[in-house]
Amino acid sequence: MRLSLPRLIAKRSTESKKSLDVDDASLQLEQMYAAEKAVNFRWISRLLATKSSYVLSPKDVAPPCISHFLAQIIQFAQLAIGISSPDFLFRNLDLLSRPDFPLDKSLYDALGGSIFIESFIGDVAQLQGYTVYRPEQKQLVVAFSGTTTVRQALHDVNALRVHYSGSPPHCLVHSGFYSLYRGIKELAIRSLRNSVQKFHPETIVCTGHSMGGAIAYFLCLDLMRDTEELLGKDMNIIVAVFGCPRLGNPELASYWRSLAESYREKHGPRSLLEVSVKGYNDGVPALPPAFLGYVHVCTNPYFLCEGQIYCVPPSECEHTVFTVAKDENSNTGPSIFPRGGHNYYVQDLEKLGRSMEWIDVVSSGEEGWEERYKKKKAQWEKKWMNRGSRGT
Repeated sequence: MRLSLPRLIAKRSTESKKSLDVDDASLQLEQMYAAEKAVNFRWISRLLATKSSYVLSPKDVAPPCISHFLAQIIQFAQLAIGISSPDFLFRNLDLLSRPDFPLDKSLYDALGGSIFIESFIGDVAQLQGYTVYRPEQKQLVVAFSGTTTVRQALHDVNALRVHYSGSPPHCLVHSGFYSLYRGIKELAIRSLRNSVQKFHPETIVCTGHSMGGAIAYFLCLDLMRDTEELLGKDMNIIVAVFGCPRLGNPELASYWRSLAESYREKHGPRSLLEVSVKGYNDGVPALPPAFLGYVHVCTNPYFLCEGQIYCVPPSECEHTVFTVAKDENSNTGPSIFPRGGHNYYVQDLEKLGRSMEWIDVVSSGEEGWEERYKKKKAQWEKKWMNRGSRGT
């Protein structure tokens, strides 16, 4: 049985503290945060994020079906990370999903049974995406990587606004994100079109973490507008993003919402699902800042805090900081990511990225990857064991 998001995090928390006393658990947390290399944008959250006056409480907890879906789809979003090869990961899934390997099946339980289709690299800053089919769910998933290179980061900070092609005159979007999307759009749509013809899915899921979420949103917008023309048939569409930045101006947001409303009117109320998750202490959803004229397109976002997903009221959709009233009867267990941050949406993306660097199939090839991984992992564990024994 696959785990819902709260149960998955409770399982992670229980396993990480199994056979450990309080001091050992604290040491694990200390080591996890000391090992951070990626930017988690907590300082951006403190600097630019606005706090809602609305207090999230148990009555705002998202339905179990949303929690269950997010616990699964985040796994596909994370595998798009640009320092890894999705093709390699899915071909070697049986080996990689063993205990103590990067895709340990107890944590990455939604990947099995998926049919990998292809990966593709955009011609702007080499942004990576891939497609995979989930037969049991009849879902065709397209996932985009977040920022992994300096070239991509330069596009991230290009916050000039440009017109979104095919939209009303005053719809403006983030120039850098849009450039990245245009560089990968045709590859993604071609892969989707061929896969629709081959697998006949019921639903297309567009997903991504961070900047990858922005790319997923742009693709979803184009699919809503021209689904039959682009894919040859109408489809149910889900956009599921994690730590996604703002995309454009209020006119773009209005355009998105009008397209979504029209799509649901034409195809049914469940034909389009929008799931945008903001995480505790993650500053990326506060970017670009509102004072530059940017807004979120999603009016019903979700907020992830200590393993629980909350529904955010539409009136609070621009806020990224919330007070959460504790549920004394909650059984989700203690948080294993108490500081939050951009790379801690359910799974530890920093840890996954580090594991991908140890395997290093991109620069070193696939031969001998397992031994490379074991050697690097052993060196890592020895390093932190020595630090712990010195009390540092």
